[in-house]
Amino acid sequence: MDIDNNGSDNDLGSYVKFIYDEVENYQWRFPYKGAYYTKGYDSNKEDDKASYQAGTKNLYYVRAIETKTHVAVLKRKTLL
Repeated sequence: MDIDNNGSDNDLGSYVKFIYDEVENYQWRFPYKGAYYTKGYDSNKEDDKASYQAGTKNLYYVRAIETKTHVAVLKRKTLL
């Protein structure tokens, strides 16, 4: 129960607060390299296809988790 309507530590009960880091405009592609090959009809050698999907999105990573009595800090390592 939020006693003074500001989400402070004097509230009754418990809470869990998640703090996020945002990565904007992450560019993705699937498959990562190349394309998916789709064979066409055997009678037509020119109807084979290849496809892939690509786009951008925002990613959110949990940086910290807080409660009244504990704080957990998560570290992220860049792999690429």
